[in-house]
Amino acid sequence: MATMSATAFAQSEEWAVQAMKKYKEKDYGACADLFERSFAEKSQYFVDDMTLERNLYSASCCLALAGRGEAAAARLEKAIENPAFVGYDHMMKDQDLTVLHNSQNWEFVLKAAKAAMQARSPITYPSLDRESAKKNPPLFPREAMKADASGIVVLVVTVGADASPKKILIEQSSGDELLDSAAAETAKTWQYRPGVAKDGTRFSGRVRVPIEFRRNRKF
Repeated sequence: MATMSATAFAQSEEWAVQAMKKYKEKDYGACADLFERSFAEKSQYFVDDMTLERNLYSASCCLALAGRGEAAAARLEKAIENPAFVGYDHMMKDQDLTVLHNSQNWEFVLKAAKAAMQARSPITYPSLDRESAKKNPPLFPREAMKADASGIVVLVVTVGADASPKKILIEQSSGDELLDSAAAETAKTWQYRPGVAKDGTRFSGRVRVPIEFRRNRKF
């Protein structure tokens, strides 16, 4: 499991970020190509189901807007197969996918999406086991206490389908490396809950956890 700063993205994750920038700039061809690079390299880091589903859907929109309907349908089908997919209603109204409406596969895609929704919704999203966190609060580092340090660390924990923490990202630093490290190390020991679909399928996702360090304050 990795602990990293907000700037330490793997290359594949960075490509997904750049793809969304191109999407906002309406450079749909470049957006689609960057997403394809990201998918090709996804084995280099842990991709949670919720993020992958979102990226697959966004890639489908970029491909559709770029006039690459067949490839768009293929990516949309992959998004629907993802256990975190619950976007049937949005997909029905999404004008970015208009080019697919007249395709031969559209009815098939709709049926698959509807079946997926019926099987998975409602779902429980990944979460932190708060009792586990309360029983094992982060220790205030002695050196940081001597320096009268304080602050809030915001972690993003990638929770696997097996409920284990796969990756811990320091999204917001407290401004003190000792506090940041104490928060991240403790988060590795906590228990988590994976996402669970209506049909019992477990899926991975990200949980945002703020931790405040302040003297004489209970966790």
